[in-house]
Amino acid sequence: MSTRYVGKDPSHPTGLVSVFMRNGEPGYQIEAGAAWDYMTDRPALKELAGQCDAVCIGSLAQRSPVSRDTIRAFLQNAPQAISLYDVNLRRNTLTGEAGYSAEIVAYSCQTATVIKANQSELFAILDLLGIDCPADRTLNGIRRRMELLLAHFPAQAIVVTRGAEELLF
Repeated sequence: MSTRYVGKDPSHPTGLVSVFMRNGEPGYQIEAGAAWDYMTDRPALKELAGQCDAVCIGSLAQRSPVSRDTIRAFLQNAPQAISLYDVNLRRNTLTGEAGYSAEIVAYSCQTATVIKANQSELFAILDLLGIDCPADRTLNGIRRRMELLLAHFPAQAIVVTRGAEELLF
């Protein structure tokens, strides 16, 4: 694999995430100010964007304006690429700070070809974006939420993971 497009940032530390378990669920403390919060656009990325077949984006990488602008420029330069939005709504468990916003989620859903979320994130997305839906957590309720999300955004598909339970398309 080529490292031609890998950037280096001597001014900011490598990302640091502390993971711990609470009541059987993972909790995260994701430190801000890491190098990936300062990804800057450069000509080589425009070249790469024009060649790529697929792009995967997430919410957390867009938390800082610098990286968010770089990611969005890359997406604009890659109109031919399939865009997978892996939602990953992460909130720092210790500080409560969200690594996402309604604007980031809405933009990402708007540009995605495929949206991938877990069951909890699916409910959170619709709530965050103010899309009304019954609180039904049955399979039919989950399917209804998926349909609503697809009705609001141009994505071609949504994948919802349900932990140890079955996967829904």
